[in-house]
Amino acid sequence: MPPKKAKKKKKSKKELQAELERQQEELRKAEEEERKRREEEERRSEEENKRRQEEEHHRRSEEAARLEIEDKSLAQWHAERREQLKRLDTMLHREEEWKKYIACNPRPDPSIEKELTAYITSLTESEHKTLEETMHACQVTEEIVIDLLKVLAEARESADVAKTEWCFDYLKQLRDLVEYKLDAATADVLQHADEHTNSKNEVQTAFATEHLKLGVWANLATKGFRIKTIDFADLKVTTELPKPLALQILGVRCLFTQFDAVSFLHHCRDYPLGGVFRVELLTLPPQPKRVKGWVMRQITSLSSSIQKIPYPSTDSAASTSTHQPVRVSFHLPEHVLMIEEKPRVALWDARNIRWSEDGVQEVKFDRSTRIVSLQAARLAPMAVVQDRYRDFPYAEWLLKPIGDRKARLTLQGRRFPIVFEIHENGLQLISPAAGFEELKSIRGQVMAPGLLLQALFRTGINLLPDDRDADFLIDQNITLKDTEAEERAYLDISIILPVFTVASSKFNQSRNREKALFRIKETTDYTVKDDSEDSADWQSVLYHSNKCSFVSSNDRDDLCDESIPSGDETHAILEICLRDRCSPEAMSRIKETGNIRFQETVRRTLRMLRLLSFC
Repeated sequence: MPPKKAKKKKKSKKELQAELERQQEELRKAEEEERKRREEEERRSEEENKRRQEEEHHRRSEEAARLEIEDKSLAQWHAERREQLKRLDTMLHREEEWKKYIACNPRPDPSIEKELTAYITSLTESEHKTLEETMHACQVTEEIVIDLLKVLAEARESADVAKTEWCFDYLKQLRDLVEYKLDAATADVLQHADEHTNSKNEVQTAFATEHLKLGVWANLATKGFRIKTIDFADLKVTTELPKPLALQILGVRCLFTQFDAVSFLHHCRDYPLGGVFRVELLTLPPQPKRVKGWVMRQITSLSSSIQKIPYPSTDSAASTSTHQPVRVSFHLPEHVLMIEEKPRVALWDARNIRWSEDGVQEVKFDRSTRIVSLQAARLAPMAVVQDRYRDFPYAEWLLKPIGDRKARLTLQGRRFPIVFEIHENGLQLISPAAGFEELKSIRGQVMAPGLLLQALFRTGINLLPDDRDADFLIDQNITLKDTEAEERAYLDISIILPVFTVASSKFNQSRNREKALFRIKETTDYTVKDDSEDSADWQSVLYHSNKCSFVSSNDRDDLCDESIPSGDETHAILEICLRDRCSPEAMSRIKETGNIRFQETVRRTLRMLRLLSFC
């Protein structure tokens, strides 16, 4: 048998107490050591934080001092630049005045308030005997509006808010005056409708100018009429009155304006393309009485103004869905771009101040004739509409010099790429080209940036983003950039452009409002076409409201690195940042090729396109 194991001696109470005290002492020492270690770490951390804060304070103080010195040294340059621009604007205005003089243009100068107010007063007080005379006067007014739109384009180019508001105020006055004159002319036609009746005791007259179409029809028969199609063939406008109107003695006015006089003061989600079409039911004035060769006409308020009849009637208990719709058709102007299979047609909702497709059905579009037809459950101003943000936010953009005073800008819009060339004296649309016949009247023309972008807006290509558009693009997470940062960046880009290609950065929109990010690459050889994303020559530039710098960000990476590379620092303008970054040849060419007129065209183009806020 194996020997028995010896029993383990049981510790005494005194031994257990000593062991417990020893363990407690070891624990106390360990805790003390841990406390001292933590205190040392906290002390070191505090010292490190203090050192970093001191370094950051020192860096910021140095930066503030450096930026202040640079801003002071640039103050004279900015002042001289403003004077140059002022002289340039004066020269260009004199050129426009001379062109107007040799063209014997009698229209008032819309940039001069005194001339505009004098014209408005004169037209308001003048009397026109016929519809034709009134239409011609309204056409002249619209030509003045077109001149005023040039002033508006200039104001928007130069970010002159006060002048922009001034332009819109006078646009409203002129458009209101046109409507007032057309109402008076329509009232006169209806007042003397008996003089122009046909065998069916109906009156139908129409007149058109370049920007206006107006047709008036009236039924003078006491027994009403059958369902009636009113065809103004010369105007390319038709309307079919529904059965509920067949027993009424009334007039109908069809008015088409190649401009938006309804919603142009409101920033709606949708905007009209090609103009606004109105079908209006009108109350007829009392008909004259003929006694012994005399014609006695009753003079009422309807003799000089019109009274519109709502449809459906406001006192009807039935909803618009139970009324027979009004069938209408009208011609969509040739300059309107229609890519979609069929257009969207909307009615103006005056109560909610918006264009609404409620009540519009059976919309058709004949591409060969450009006739839009539809059924409308109610009568209100109607238009082919399109959402404002159809072509932005932009997916990407690239601005490349192709000459000392010439650059090519490529925008990747939401529908198709758009290419411009920027010249010393304006902006030129290059593409889209093939298949876009609607753009042929403006493609290739060199125009002021504001005018060209306004012309594109009329065709249905809106490249004039507004801060308010961000409200319609919530799902796109638009980050509107600080105005000062944008303005500083656009000016610097315009200066370095003859030597650098500039491109969007995929990280720009993920930066906060105070930061704008884009990329540049030295381009001294205009024949080289390598603008690929894989090129190692791209450098990222970050802008704030008061400074800019190169950063380590690379669009080939997944994350954005905003750290400033070793040896670089922030500066007031990009040109200073470039001194140690680009070749001596490039710096020399920036100075040699500088042309303020080209720079200003570039700057105004970028400002209106809002490339840094909407890409």
